[in-house]
Amino acid sequence: MTIRQIRPTPQFGRRLVAAAAVAVLVAGGSLATGGAASASTFDGASPSWPSNPDWQKYVQSPSSTKVRPVSVVATTGNVVNAEALVHPSDGQVATLTATTLMKESSPVTVALTDVSARYVRLDVTKLGLAPAGDNAGRYVQLAEIQVFGSDGTTNVAEGKTVTTSDSWTIAGWASHWLTDGVTNTDNGSATGWTTNPHPADYSGPIWATIDLGSVQSVKSVVLWPRSDTLSGDGRTASFPVDYTIQSSDSDDQTSSFSVRKTVTDQAIPPIPQEKGGASILLDYGKDVGGYPTFDVSAVSGTPTLLAGYSETRRQVSPKGDGIGPWASGDGNRFDTYRVAQPGRITNGEIQGGERYEMISLTSPGSLSLSAVGITYTPYRATADKYAGYFVSSSDELNKYWYNGAYTNEINQVPIGTVGARWNTEGGSLDVPGTKAGTAVGLLKTGRNWTDYVATFKTKIVANQAGWVVRGSDPNNGYLLILGASDNTDPAGGANTLQQFSISNGNFQSIGKVALATP
Repeated sequence: MTIRQIRPTPQFGRRLVAAAAVAVLVAGGSLATGGAASASTFDGASPSWPSNPDWQKYVQSPSSTKVRPVSVVATTGNVVNAEALVHPSDGQVATLTATTLMKESSPVTVALTDVSARYVRLDVTKLGLAPAGDNAGRYVQLAEIQVFGSDGTTNVAEGKTVTTSDSWTIAGWASHWLTDGVTNTDNGSATGWTTNPHPADYSGPIWATIDLGSVQSVKSVVLWPRSDTLSGDGRTASFPVDYTIQSSDSDDQTSSFSVRKTVTDQAIPPIPQEKGGASILLDYGKDVGGYPTFDVSAVSGTPTLLAGYSETRRQVSPKGDGIGPWASGDGNRFDTYRVAQPGRITNGEIQGGERYEMISLTSPGSLSLSAVGITYTPYRATADKYAGYFVSSSDELNKYWYNGAYTNEINQVPIGTVGARWNTEGGSLDVPGTKAGTAVGLLKTGRNWTDYVATFKTKIVANQAGWVVRGSDPNNGYLLILGASDNTDPAGGANTLQQFSISNGNFQSIGKVALATP
């Protein structure tokens, strides 16, 4: 047994240790004799030191391989009863409902007083931030300009004619989209108005004029920013900084316009917010890792389920934390599933360290989850597996020590844990890939079976489905391939069953038989 007393040295005590802590490190046996550890007293021990310290409470490995989240951090969009995923029980589900996704920007409203006009002009004299990755220059880029009349609710500019000093017609950008009624620029077609690129200090002329068709009472002008991209530093791009709102009630000649409002140093509008989706951010309480699972109890439509994984709250996003994935596990820090029916979804590859999990719906539909979790795969060192222990009179020091032990444990996986990628969705096994030895799910308990009958159904996703029998390992056995009625593989043929022998990863055709058309 090793007994160690920790005391701060005089010169470093106040810098390195806030308070002296008495500590004991007990190994599995006596260093001197190799025998069993025994209790002992030592100089400096606290009079209140317990005879049987409760070190087990600091052990962090989960008690089961089934790990559940411990809290709901946040939800967005249409989410009902998210807490059901923390306290799963019969009949309780969390439901997410999504509509068509779009990004909605935050408009800037310019209020006007006692203005009557047929022509309304935006005149820009200072440009905003450049879009990320665009080194051509600066722009004015707007999704929409709205002009509201005396009632404050009717957009009298919608559908009206637009003229501009400068317009670049490209990839959905054109001046006539400035009054089409669409207030976002990520719709894929009618984007908005963009100028040509200009130097950062360009002061004009840059203007856009809307012909209202007749003299109208104008109460406000609303400018909608670009919503499909941001600046290089993550802010709203291409929104004007200095500009005026001008009007004319006679014609659209520049000399006829009067300045109605001058804006300088316009604050950059908030970044666009995604609307239509739904998400739940879950906290597992500590870093875990393994195979993510999702129990779908009901589904409407065919929504897309996106699950992102992160070790920190600050870095979490719908697509995870962006950290390089674990080399032997999932190649991404997120997984995407197109859900068509109820059932359990089990991811085919291990997600490495994660504490936070963001579950999102990214396409229209509704999804009810009765449970989510992680099938824990790292080495699970529960207290009964410890050969010794560390304990001190400092609760904080104890936590530090066992945090370190747990970090070491989650960097290990038992032999045979990491296999080929195959998902289960809706009660079906999905085995993607065709490379020999990588797409075979081998039932280890059946390795030595000699005569057996296996009955199953297979859904052919494209062209063919295959399965192996009498497989001693993924590279040896017999492969049968069933060709679909629309199979385009010339070597197989439609409605055909082929048989191959596999020896050390090499395929040899045994024969094939034509099947009746179903």
